[in-house]
Amino acid sequence: MSSNAVEKIADAEQAASKIKEDAEMQAKELIAAAKQAGREKMGQAISQAEAKAKAILSQAEEQAGARRLIVLDQARLDSEQLRAQAAEKLDTAAEHIIGKVVGG
Repeated sequence: MSSNAVEKIADAEQAASKIKEDAEMQAKELIAAAKQAGREKMGQAISQAEAKAKAILSQAEEQAGARRLIVLDQARLDSEQLRAQAAEKLDTAAEHIIGKVVGG
């Protein structure tokens, strides 16, 4: 083989090696960029999920507060009704007790 042919082969091998190194570097850069983009999307998804969870929790708290007011109002009405019924029976009960004590 002539020295010119050997030089051409050596040059071709160096060029191939350089192309391979460049391709590897580009691949590493693409992978790093993809990982970064993935982390960013994951962060966005987490933020959106947290915001949605916060909104759901807030809505649940509002509903619970409204339900609490309804229950408290019903309890107040039930208490007033029981007091009224007890007051109606108080006179009768007192007369009955007095009749037992006095009547003997």
